[in-house]
Amino acid sequence: MKTFTKILVPTTIALLMSFSSINSANALTKKSICQDGNDYSYHCVSFSGYKGVDYYGYHNFGTHRANGTYPHNCTSFASYMLYLSNLYDQDISFLGNASEWDNNAHKVYGSIVSKTPHLGDIAVWDFYGGTAGHVAYVKDLIRNNSGAVIGIIAADDKYTERRTSLTEIYIRDTVSGVPNDGWPDHFITFPKTSSGGGSDTLINLQRAPLG
Repeated sequence: MKTFTKILVPTTIALLMSFSSINSANALTKKSICQDGNDYSYHCVSFSGYKGVDYYGYHNFGTHRANGTYPHNCTSFASYMLYLSNLYDQDISFLGNASEWDNNAHKVYGSIVSKTPHLGDIAVWDFYGGTAGHVAYVKDLIRNNSGAVIGIIAADDKYTERRTSLTEIYIRDTVSGVPNDGWPDHFITFPKTSSGGGSDTLINLQRAPLG
């Protein structure tokens, strides 16, 4: 005759398992605001006027259609945004792949690399689906009710996916509080000018998050 042993799962353990499942299901480290569905569209960054071409030549190293149209490159969009609000600096042309921008930013006079996001910064991921990394423009800061920065709204163009996007990215999982391993490695604050377009008077000194 076979005998069976009845296994009892303590209620507290069962509740913890259930709670853990809920946390996992509701975890939030990023949220898509806009994602282009076509490689010929730059809709998600239409606020900037960007059409795949920048003033520093990074579009020449991007991906595009077979006939050479509709180029996409994260460094192209980032450098385009720099031109709109910064002094023209030829050294920006030589920052390299996205993963190298934080290490090479010292080539641009007045730039500051930190772990703190500021409005208008360039966010840098050293590893992002490959060793070439990724860069995005910090379009806005996300704050809690106390005014503390808890995330950013990142605008970017993607080399591999060939589309632009707008994304909320949080420092920590908004449910569990665990640090987000998808948070940028660094933020680069480049010197800004009063009117942009590569000219005019410098106005930027890094201080508290510029939101």
